[in-house]
Amino acid sequence: MPAIFRFMAVCLLSALIPVSALAQQELRGTLLEQGRYWRAQGDAVREAEAWNKLLLASPGDADALYGLAGIAIKAGRPDQARDYLKRLTAAHPGSRLVDQLEQDIVLGTGGRAAVLEEARLLAASGELEQALPKYRDALGGERPVGDVGREYYSYLGYTDGGLPDAIDGLRRLEQKAPDDPQVALALARHLARNEATRLDGIRRLSRLAARADIGSDAAESWRDALTWLGPPRSEAWPLFEEYLARNPGDSEIRQQLAKGRDMTRVTAKAAKPDPLRARADAAMKLLETGDLPAAEAEFRAVLAKRPDDSEALGGLGVIRLKQQDWEQARDLLSRARKGNPKAWQASLRVAEYWLLIRQAEASRQASDFDGARKSLKQARRLLPDETAADAMEADMLAEEGGLVMAETLYRRVLARRADDAGALRGLVGVLARQGRTAEAQELIANASPAAIRRADGLSSLQAAYALGLAKAAGRIGDPAHARAALEEALRNDPSNTWIRLELAGSHMRAKQEQQARRLIDEVLAAKPDDPGALYASATLYAQGDHVQEALDALARIPAGYEAGKVGALRLAMTQKRLLRQAAASSREGRKAEAMAYLARLRESAAGSFDMLGAVAQAYADMGETAEALSVLRSMRPAGAAQNADASLLYAGILLRTGQDAEAAAVLRQLGGQALTGAQQEGFEELKAVYSIRQAEALRARGELAAAYDLVAPVLARYPDNVDAQAALARMYAAAGRNEEALELYKKVLEARPGDAQLHLSAAQLAQQLDDTRYAAKEAAIAVELAPDQVDILAGAARIYRAQGKNGQAVSLLKKAVALQEKGAKPAGGAAPLAGQGNPFASDPRRPSYAVPHGR
Repeated sequence: MPAIFRFMAVCLLSALIPVSALAQQELRGTLLEQGRYWRAQGDAVREAEAWNKLLLASPGDADALYGLAGIAIKAGRPDQARDYLKRLTAAHPGSRLVDQLEQDIVLGTGGRAAVLEEARLLAASGELEQALPKYRDALGGERPVGDVGREYYSYLGYTDGGLPDAIDGLRRLEQKAPDDPQVALALARHLARNEATRLDGIRRLSRLAARADIGSDAAESWRDALTWLGPPRSEAWPLFEEYLARNPGDSEIRQQLAKGRDMTRVTAKAAKPDPLRARADAAMKLLETGDLPAAEAEFRAVLAKRPDDSEALGGLGVIRLKQQDWEQARDLLSRARKGNPKAWQASLRVAEYWLLIRQAEASRQASDFDGARKSLKQARRLLPDETAADAMEADMLAEEGGLVMAETLYRRVLARRADDAGALRGLVGVLARQGRTAEAQELIANASPAAIRRADGLSSLQAAYALGLAKAAGRIGDPAHARAALEEALRNDPSNTWIRLELAGSHMRAKQEQQARRLIDEVLAAKPDDPGALYASATLYAQGDHVQEALDALARIPAGYEAGKVGALRLAMTQKRLLRQAAASSREGRKAEAMAYLARLRESAAGSFDMLGAVAQAYADMGETAEALSVLRSMRPAGAAQNADASLLYAGILLRTGQDAEAAAVLRQLGGQALTGAQQEGFEELKAVYSIRQAEALRARGELAAAYDLVAPVLARYPDNVDAQAALARMYAAAGRNEEALELYKKVLEARPGDAQLHLSAAQLAQQLDDTRYAAKEAAIAVELAPDQVDILAGAARIYRAQGKNGQAVSLLKKAVALQEKGAKPAGGAAPLAGQGNPFASDPRRPSYAVPHGR
C-alpha cells in the first residue's frame, strides 16, 4: 500500500476508534500527524478538525493551540489568534511556540508578510545590507525566532560587525529548539568563522557531519573551517586527527597538520615569567572571593605600571559592574576588550545593557517615552534573555493603559524568571485592572515561596491587586470605589509611600486636602528625614499648588535619591514660580514683561510637557490664543500618551476661546484612543464643557428639550457641576418657569458666590417675580464684583430702572458707556444639575445632537 494511503487509513481509524481504545500518547501522535499533514496540503478545515480533536484528547495541547492560531492568522483573524496566544502562554509559558506564535501574529498583520518576502529576495541576491533592515521592519523590531530567526541570524553573520550578534541570536534559538539541525548547523558555521570560537565550531561541525539529514553540508563546512586554522597549534591537533580518521585520503589536511607539528617543535621554548600577569591573576582570585577593595588595589597597582593591561582593566570593570557604576564599567571594559575581545565582550555587553536601562528610566521620568523605548530596544539586542527591558516596557504600557501588551510582557518576564517580584506585582495589577479578578487572585495563591519572599510577602501582592482595582475604578470615573481600593492597598502595605501618595492624591481630587496631608505627615512624623516621604510631601504640595512648600521639601532630600524625579519636580516648581510672576505682571498691566517671562519659560521648558502646557494656559489667560495654540500644536505629534495629554489641553483652550467646531474634532479623535485613567477623566470633563456649551446654544435658539438632553448626562456624572446647574437654571428661565429657575440660581450661588453674571441672572429673575428686594440685593452684588464689566452694569441699570430707581440706573449706564468707549470686555457667561426625565420633553423641536464620546 502506498505511504499516502497508509497515512489516510490511520487518519480514518483515529476518527473512528474511541479514545479509550488508544494510549493517550499514541492518539496525540496520530492527531498531531494529521494536523501537520492537512496543513501541508493547505486544507484549513480538516487541519482545524485535527487540532480540535487533539484539544479534546489533550486540553491545552501546545501544538493544537499553535495550529489553530496559525489557521486564524491565514484567515485574517488576528484577534482570534491572540486569544489562542493567551491560552498557549497560560498553559505553556516557557514553550518556544509562544515566541513563535507572537512572531507569526506580527508577520500576519499590517502587510508584513510582503516585507518579509522582499527581505528574502534581497538576501538571496546577496544584498544583505538592504535585506536585514527589511527583516527587522517585518518583525516590528522584535527578536526573530524559528525559521525566520535562523535566516536572519545566518545572514547577519556575513555583515560587517554582525557576527557576534548572529552567534548570540543562534545560541538563543538553539536553547529554545535544541533538536533543530538547521539551527545547529548555522550556529556551528558562524562559531567556526569567528576566531575566538573557531575550535568550538569545528567540534560541532564534526558531530553534525555524522548526521544523515545535514551531514554532507556539515562535512563541507567542517573541512573549510580546518583550513582556516592554517598550521594548527597543539590544542587543535585532535580536531585534525578526528577528521583524518574519517577522511584518511585527504592529503592536504594531513600536510597541514604535519606543518603545524613541525612549527610547534621549532618554536617551543620556556615562557618568560611575567610578575604583573601573576599579580593580575591574584587580583582576579580576590575578585572571585568577593574581596572587592583588595582586588581593586591590586588591579590599580598593575595599571600604574602597565596602563593598558587588559586583565587589570577588565577586572576593574567587573568591580564597577558589581557596584552598578555602569558608565565607568563600560569605559573600562571597552579598553579591556581591545586587548582581549574574547575575554571581555560578554561583560562589556552587561555594562552597556544596564547603562541603556538607566537611560531608559531617565527618559521615562522625563516623560520621553519614545526615547525610553529606543533605549530598551537597544538593550534587548545586547542581552535578549535579560528581563529588565521587558519589565520596564511592561510598566510603561501599564501606566499608559496598554494593559493587553503589558500583560504579555509581564508573562514573558515571568516565563524566564518566575520569581521576578516586580513582574508578578505588575501582572496582578493589570489583571485586576481588566476585571479579571479571579485570575489575579489565583496568580497570588499559586506564587512560589521565592516569589512571595522577593515581593516582601503576600500582603504586598494583595496591595498590588487592590491598587489595580483602584485604577480600574478611576478609569470608569468611580472615585469612591477607587479611594476604597487604595485604602485597602494601604492596609496591606502601610509602609508603601507610593500607595500612600496615590491615596493622598485621591483626597486632593476630592478637595480633601487636610486628609491628604495627614496621610503624608504621618510618615514624616515617624521618619522626618525619609527621602521617599519628603518626595511624597513635595509632590502633594505641588498638587495643592503650594510652590514654595514643595521647594522647601525638595531641598531636604539628599542628593542622589531618585535624581530624575526630584530634579524634574524641582524644575517644575521653579518654573511654576516664574509662571506666577508672569501672571502677576499681566494682572498689573505689564503685559510686555509677562510675555517676556513666558517666552523664556517656553524656551527653558522645551521637552517638558507639563510646563509647556502651563505656558499655553498662561498665554490663553492673557488673551494670546494664537500663541497658546502654537505651543500645543508643536506638542501633539509627540509620543502617544503625550499626544493625548496635549490634545486634551488643546481642546480645552479651543473651548475657552469659543472655537467649538475644532474642539469637537479633537475630542472625537481622543474618543477613539486608549486613554489612561487621568486622561479619561480629563476627556470626560472637557466633554462636559462642550455639552454645556452646545446646550447653551440650543437654549438660545429655543430648543430647550434638545438642550436638556445634552446637559442631563453631565449632571448624572457630575451632579455638583455648577456650570451645568446654571445652564439648567437658564433653561427654566427661558421656559418661563421662573420660580424653579430662581431656586436653582440660589443653589448655584452657594457654590460660586464670586460669579457676577450668576448674581445678575438671579436678580433679573427675582425682578420678574416681583421680588424687588432680592433683585436689588443681587444686582448690587453683581456690580460690586464686576464694576468694570459693561454687561453687568447695563443689566443692573435695567433692574434699577424697572424699580423706579432712575438715578442709580442713569449712573450705571453712564459708567457702562464710558467703559465701552475704552474697549472694556463684556462679562463672561456662566456655564453647567440633574433631574428625573426631560422637563422640556414636549418641545417639538427636539433633534438629536451628537457629543464626542470615548471608548
